[in-house]
Amino acid sequence: SYNLETKEVETLYEVSNHREALVSCVVHPINRLGIVASRDGTFSFHDFNTKSKALSCGQLEEDLILRSLDIHPDGLLVGFGASDGTVRIWGINEGYQVAVLPATGGIVKDIAFSQNGVHFASISENENVVRIWDLRNQENIKVILQEENDTELSALQFDSSGQYLAVGGNKLYMCSTKNWDMFSRVQSHSQRITSLSFGNLSRSFATVSMDRHLIVYSA
Repeated sequence: SYNLETKEVETLYEVSNHREALVSCVVHPINRLGIVASRDGTFSFHDFNTKSKALSCGQLEEDLILRSLDIHPDGLLVGFGASDGTVRIWGINEGYQVAVLPATGGIVKDIAFSQNGVHFASISENENVVRIWDLRNQENIKVILQEENDTELSALQFDSSGQYLAVGGNKLYMCSTKNWDMFSRVQSHSQRITSLSFGNLSRSFATVSMDRHLIVYSA
């Protein structure tokens, strides 16, 4: 955890129940729960308040490597980007995989659900584009940023209103979800953006990069 006031990093919770490197961690909408995915193909649920061991663990398929994850805003579905070029949807209540979507383009590097609960976005390793999906029909409805030809696209996040989508690559792109057009392009890092996040009420925004810098933007 990074404290913006003290500019210090503090370890609040440690995950150590996976055999290989962790690829992603998201916080459940009820805040105290976290979901972690690993390159060993497993994922686990954690209670950050109690700092206890994993509440439960799961695996989608043997020999399937997980590369990214996000949780649906209703807290009932988890999406995983996988090494076989698919997006896997896991039902938390059901306790099993409920859908498989062929994202194409190789390993799915990142996915992000919109707060409207309908759309999600994905980035794949061998494509320089962002794919927009309709979760209801499980269909790819739009491809964006293809004209940028950014070979380093790797990070996604929707803002809390669902009106904007941020995409990180060699540059930071901001897109409107009304028509999926890009309205802003910023290059603040010297290397690829690896992760990004909107702050509370989208009043701030943060990016981290392979250049080892954290940049915080204020509205």
